[in-house]
Amino acid sequence: MIDVDGWVARGQRIKATKGAQKRRGEYRGGVPPFGFTYDDDRRKLVPIPTQQKALRRIRKLHAAGMASRAISADLAQRGIKVSHVTITKIVAAAAAGRGAI
Repeated sequence: MIDVDGWVARGQRIKATKGAQKRRGEYRGGVPPFGFTYDDDRRKLVPIPTQQKALRRIRKLHAAGMASRAISADLAQRGIKVSHVTITKIVAAAAAGRGAI
Protein backbone atom coordinates (compact mmCIF):
# COMPACT_ATOMS: atom_id res chain seq x y z
CA MET A 1 0.00 0.00 0.00
CA ILE A 2 1.22 3.51 -0.83
CA ASP A 3 1.73 5.92 2.06
CA VAL A 4 0.19 9.06 0.51
CA ASP A 5 -0.01 10.81 3.87
CA GLY A 6 3.76 10.34 4.29
CA TRP A 7 4.38 11.89 0.87
CA VAL A 8 2.17 14.85 1.67
CA ALA A 9 3.82 15.39 5.07
CA ARG A 10 7.28 15.20 3.52
CA GLY A 11 6.27 17.70 0.84
CA GLN A 12 4.99 20.09 3.49
CA ARG A 13 8.24 19.80 5.48
CA ILE A 14 10.31 20.48 2.37
CA LYS A 15 8.16 23.48 1.45
CA ALA A 16 8.45 24.88 4.99
CA THR A 17 12.24 24.38 5.01
CA LYS A 18 12.69 26.05 1.61
CA GLY A 19 10.50 28.95 2.75
CA ALA A 20 12.58 29.41 5.91
CA GLN A 21 15.79 29.32 3.87
CA LYS A 22 14.41 31.95 1.52
CA ARG A 23 13.42 34.25 4.42
CA ARG A 24 16.93 33.92 5.89
CA GLY A 25 18.44 34.77 2.51
CA GLU A 26 20.16 31.40 2.14
CA TYR A 27 20.92 29.96 -1.26
CA ARG A 28 18.57 27.06 -1.89
CA GLY A 29 20.56 24.94 -4.32
CA GLY A 30 21.44 24.42 -7.91
CA VAL A 31 24.23 25.93 -9.94
CA PRO A 32 25.10 29.42 -8.67
CA PRO A 33 24.19 32.17 -11.13
CA PHE A 34 26.87 33.90 -13.20
CA GLY A 35 28.72 36.36 -10.98
CA PHE A 36 28.43 34.33 -7.79
CA THR A 37 29.91 31.35 -6.00
CA TYR A 38 28.51 29.43 -3.05
CA ASP A 39 30.13 29.79 0.38
CA ASP A 40 29.56 26.53 2.29
CA ASP A 41 30.42 28.06 5.65
CA ARG A 42 27.97 30.95 5.42
CA ARG A 43 25.50 29.05 3.25
CA LYS A 44 25.14 32.09 1.00
CA LEU A 45 26.08 33.27 -2.45
CA VAL A 46 29.23 35.36 -2.58
CA PRO A 47 29.96 37.77 -5.46
CA ILE A 48 32.91 37.06 -7.74
CA PRO A 49 34.43 40.51 -8.44
CA THR A 50 35.56 39.86 -12.03
CA GLN A 51 32.19 38.39 -12.99
CA GLN A 52 30.37 41.24 -11.22
CA LYS A 53 32.35 43.63 -13.42
CA ALA A 54 31.25 41.58 -16.46
CA LEU A 55 27.62 41.84 -15.31
CA ARG A 56 27.95 45.63 -15.16
CA ARG A 57 29.41 45.58 -18.70
CA ILE A 58 26.56 43.35 -19.92
CA ARG A 59 24.06 45.80 -18.40
CA LYS A 60 25.74 48.77 -20.09
CA LEU A 61 26.03 47.14 -23.51
CA HIS A 62 22.49 45.73 -23.40
CA ALA A 63 21.11 49.18 -22.50
CA ALA A 64 22.99 50.54 -25.54
CA GLY A 65 21.08 48.04 -27.71
CA MET A 66 23.89 45.58 -28.35
CA ALA A 67 22.91 41.99 -29.20
CA SER A 68 23.89 39.04 -27.00
CA ARG A 69 26.41 37.68 -29.52
CA ALA A 70 28.09 41.07 -29.80
CA ILE A 71 28.22 41.39 -26.00
CA SER A 72 29.75 37.91 -25.80
CA ALA A 73 32.39 38.90 -28.38
CA ASP A 74 33.14 42.13 -26.50
CA LEU A 75 33.65 40.25 -23.24
CA ALA A 76 35.80 37.62 -24.99
CA GLN A 77 38.11 40.39 -26.19
CA ARG A 78 38.47 41.39 -22.54
CA GLY A 79 39.32 37.80 -21.54
CA ILE A 80 35.92 36.91 -20.08
CA LYS A 81 34.32 33.85 -21.66
CA VAL A 82 30.53 34.08 -21.53
CA SER A 83 28.33 32.48 -24.18
CA HIS A 84 25.64 34.49 -25.92
CA VAL A 85 23.12 32.01 -24.50
CA THR A 86 24.20 32.84 -20.94
CA ILE A 87 23.98 36.55 -21.72
CA THR A 88 20.47 36.09 -23.11
CA LYS A 89 19.46 34.24 -19.92
CA ILE A 90 20.98 36.96 -17.72
CA VAL A 91 19.11 39.68 -19.61
CA ALA A 92 15.84 37.70 -19.59
CA ALA A 93 16.09 37.01 -15.85
CA ALA A 94 16.71 40.70 -15.18
CA ALA A 95 13.70 41.66 -17.31
CA ALA A 96 11.58 39.27 -15.23
CA GLY A 97 12.90 40.80 -12.01
CA ARG A 98 14.99 37.76 -11.04
CA GLY A 99 18.46 38.79 -12.09
CA ALA A 100 21.39 40.95 -11.25
CA ILE A 101 21.10 43.42 -14.12
